[in-house]
Amino acid sequence: MFSPPELRGREAATPPAAGPQTIALYCSEGSSAIDVAAIAAVFAQANRLDGRHWYEIVLVAPADTVLLADGVRLGTRPFAQLAVPIDTLVLSGALPAENAVPGLRRWLAAQLQQARRWCAVDGGLLALAQLGLGRDCKVSARAGTRFQLEGMGVAMQIDETVLFQRDGRLWSCPGGAPVLDMCLDMVEQDCGRRLANLVARHLLVAGRRSSAQAQVSPVLAAQSRGGRDRELAQLVEWVNQNIDSQLDIAAMATRVSMSERNFHRRFKAFTGFTPVDYVTQVRLERARQLLMCDLSLKEVAKRTGFTSATTVRRALRRRRPDTPDPAP
Repeated sequence: MFSPPELRGREAATPPAAGPQTIALYCSEGSSAIDVAAIAAVFAQANRLDGRHWYEIVLVAPADTVLLADGVRLGTRPFAQLAVPIDTLVLSGALPAENAVPGLRRWLAAQLQQARRWCAVDGGLLALAQLGLGRDCKVSARAGTRFQLEGMGVAMQIDETVLFQRDGRLWSCPGGAPVLDMCLDMVEQDCGRRLANLVARHLLVAGRRSSAQAQVSPVLAAQSRGGRDRELAQLVEWVNQNIDSQLDIAAMATRVSMSERNFHRRFKAFTGFTPVDYVTQVRLERARQLLMCDLSLKEVAKRTGFTSATTVRRALRRRRPDTPDPAP
């Protein structure tokens, strides 16, 4: 058996200026076509929009093709044929049985020794566990993946609430839309915020999201839990579009012609949130997006309905105490 290397031994440094950095994306039968496409799209667009070959993207698998979980078949490069140094190694699915592909696990562990970044997307966390890696690391995962990891007896610090997580050289996310956020954050680390924002705009991303944001936004939670109350459905949409307006309980209750007591009860039943908590969470979600666009706290407060820059800062710290203080 190989001795697995340490994931948290050093921070990922900025890549050298000379030559493209290889993004090796390991695909398996458990990989999602959406995740694979999103990862490749972000790094490919960074190359195209900047006019510079920052990244070389390689799809790696045990053989020259792989059938993904969605039924999509991809042409891939067998791992044993990849001779170039790997800058970022991404695991997007679990590994085959230990003896099914001779040399695969040893090859992955050897690449980890050299890679600047090591990334696990959804089922890629299972691959980390199969390699004997990730103990005590902070990771972001879906609830289903957490249950599988716990069944394997893996001692990772699993967070089901954040979009993505970064712990030393290890990056992780639950797959789906957060893949875009995580990869855009990597582009920002490598190439600067300007290029990351250009890539986001080209991919029609509604707004950059930081790792601290919730996997399920309050808006989506309200939309998915909402019943057939048309009045409240329209109110929720109005709140989302007018987050900089006065949105106290009295104003919202008046808009739907209800008493404050009845409005409070029906709104919570409809969305799963109290009116005040819903407005606060939507404002915080919007504030985090705007801060990723380099707006000042004063401007963010103006656009999100907070009374001042200080109020925004306090609200961000209160909701997630580990969030760094934003620049004034």
